[in-house]
Amino acid sequence: MSEGDQGLLVLGVASVGSALLFHALVRSYAKASGLAAVVAAVVFEIAASIHLGHVDPFALVGLVTGGAVALVVALLIGIPFRVARAKAGASDEG
Repeated sequence: MSEGDQGLLVLGVASVGSALLFHALVRSYAKASGLAAVVAAVVFEIAASIHLGHVDPFALVGLVTGGAVALVVALLIGIPFRVARAKAGASDEG
């Protein structure tokens, strides 16, 4: 497994994990997605800094790019949570 593959694996695990956690805890779809993306990008950058032994000179680029990828993941993972909450809300009203 190359170094790039390891980075993608860390970003993927951080993205999916934070998305599941925030969508389970926060009812707002947009807020949960945004928080999950920020946390995943920061975790990714911390892991990269630990791996390198110093802060990467392109950490800001990685933070923005990782955050964008994590946001897409969080938006997709949040869809079932949103549908389930909408169904639960509809059944409570009727």
